Amino acid sequence: MEPDIAQHRDAIAELCRSLGVESLLAFAPAAFADSLTFLVQFKPMPSAQYATSYFSLAAKLEELLRTPIELVELEAGDNPYFKKAVGPSGVPVHELAPR
Repeated sequence: MEPDIAQHRDAIAELCRSLGVESLLAFAPAAFADSLTFLVQFKPMPSAQYATSYFSLAAKLEELLRTPIELVELEAGDNPYFKKAVGPSGVPVHELAPR
């Protein structure tokens, strides 16, 4: 895990809880070498709330980690090329506890 992410893990977890994030995974694809990339899955929510949560998460992660952030939705993970790019480099950052 990137040192900045580990240092801010509690703040990231609180941010995820407040914005309805079910899971957040960090990875470092070569295509985005100058930024941190996260795979994100949100709880089901209305479209307007989703848009607000998505853009708020990106902006607040950039502010907290002081680096450009790329957010990729979990659904993109169904693409075999994407799965190969993420590979074993993905690191869980936040995941809701099972009920």
